[in-house]
Amino acid sequence: MIEGPWFIWMHFPKCAGSATEAALRRLYLGKPGYTFDQPAPAWHENVAQRMKRVPGFAPGDRTIICNFRRLPSWIISRVRYEQSQPPHHAAPREMFLSGRFFENDGSINTAEGYVKHYMAANKWIRAEHLAEDFEKAFGVSAPIERVNETSPEVSDVRFHLSRDDIVRLYEICPTWAALERKLYGSLAVEEAQSGWPSFASTPAGCGNQGRTA
Repeated sequence: MIEGPWFIWMHFPKCAGSATEAALRRLYLGKPGYTFDQPAPAWHENVAQRMKRVPGFAPGDRTIICNFRRLPSWIISRVRYEQSQPPHHAAPREMFLSGRFFENDGSINTAEGYVKHYMAANKWIRAEHLAEDFEKAFGVSAPIERVNETSPEVSDVRFHLSRDDIVRLYEICPTWAALERKLYGSLAVEEAQSGWPSFASTPAGCGNQGRTA
C-alpha cells in the first residue's frame, strides 16, 4: 500500500504493481505526507485489513486506487509467477481454468477471492492502459517502465486457452467478470475472433508486474 494526502493505492498482485509503485516513488518518495509500505507483511493489504491492524488508520475521503487486469492473462501470469518461485508450485491446467492457483506456502487461492479483496477501490488503473489510466487516477503523467519478473513460457501448451476455456473462467469468477465489463466495456472473450494463443505468448512483464504474486 502507498498512502498520500489525497489517495490510498492498493497493490493488486500481477497487475503492473511494480511499475506503478516505481512511478509513484519517482513522484512522491521523500515528500511530506506520503508513505510507502515495505514488501512484507503489509504490501498487499486492503483498506479493511489496514484499519484492523493499524490503530487510527482511516481512509477518510481519500481516493482509493487499485490496478486491475483482464482475467485470462492475469490467471496465467499468477500461475507462471508461482511456478517460477521456489518451491515452484505448478498449478495443473484444470486447476487454473477453474480460477484457482497455489500460493507460495502451498495453500490454494482463487481469482474471485483476489478481486473481492480489493473491491473497496473507487478508481482503477487498467494494466493494459497503464500510462493513460495512471495519469487519470493521479492527475499527473509519469514515465512508466514495465517490469518483467516472470520468464515467459510461450511453448507451454497449458497456457493456450480456447474460447470455451475463457467463457468457463469468467462464469466461475462473476465478480471479476462484472468489474472487467464495467472497466473495459466488454470481456476479453467477447472481443476475440478466434483462439487464445495471444494470452500464452504475451510476455510476462506486459502488465503482470508485482513484487510478489
